[in-house]
Amino acid sequence: QSAKNSLIVLDYKFKIVNKVPWSFFPYPTPRESTNVVNYVESRHSINVQTARHYNLDQKSIHEHICHYFNDIRGNNDVGIGQVYINAEDKIAQQESRKTLLKTILDICVTECQIMLYKEMFQEALPAALQALRCSMLLYGNDSIELVSSYLLLGQASVGMHTCSQQYLSLAQWAVIKSKAHDNYEIKAQIHHNFSLLYGANKKFDDALIHATKEVYYSSLIHGPDNILICTGYYQLGLVMLSMSKKVKAMRLFSLIVDMWEAYLKSDHQLGSAQKAEAIQMLKTIQKDSEEKDKLKYHIHETYLMDDR
Repeated sequence: QSAKNSLIVLDYKFKIVNKVPWSFFPYPTPRESTNVVNYVESRHSINVQTARHYNLDQKSIHEHICHYFNDIRGNNDVGIGQVYINAEDKIAQQESRKTLLKTILDICVTECQIMLYKEMFQEALPAALQALRCSMLLYGNDSIELVSSYLLLGQASVGMHTCSQQYLSLAQWAVIKSKAHDNYEIKAQIHHNFSLLYGANKKFDDALIHATKEVYYSSLIHGPDNILICTGYYQLGLVMLSMSKKVKAMRLFSLIVDMWEAYLKSDHQLGSAQKAEAIQMLKTIQKDSEEKDKLKYHIHETYLMDDR
């Protein structure tokens, strides 16, 4: 399916393949009627909207962005029933709308990342979808800026054991169309998601190759000792652990702990998404680590980072 013509969504056993107008976002309250145009149940090919979808959206992202949509709609209503706005007012209105959309996009990406790190994959999906919608409106359907949203969708789908391959293919296609072949950050993200996908399918040799490439491209950007490389080291360690290469995996995990120790002793502040990632990462390592007391300290420090 072309990203230009449709928005492909996978939620539970429901498939959505339609363009969603601004008037529909965020979700309205659930209705008794099943004749609604947003959800298409794959088994029966009927349109449904249920309280479950509404509650999932509400829990995931709705409450964080609802008031921004009211502001956007307010901007769109300027001039209706009034004197036609001049060119300067129209430009100001468009800039205000872009600013609001960028704010919504940042919130959606952050909340989605937090839920992914907490392994709340079903809750992460609405936030990822909203991020994709905002990216399309801001940058167009063929922009490289869509890749991050596709990858978030792919990661959520891997966790839900659904068709994440579609989203990863869309991400790759967006890279090809934008000719951003030298964007190492995006390459690292794509390899990370493919490593997750192959790992979930127990194709560990392929997962190992992609995890290694993720570390390589991330190192080209940040250097091998940067805290941002921990995500790649962690995925590489998990794959090795799945391949019964525990000694090599524990070496990587030990390196991650040392890197976080140095980082937490510094004056750097963690964002909410990075803090959620650190907590999940260190807790998982703790299960197989012989330095549990040390790890407990680091997890505690991560929790308290915002209070420093």
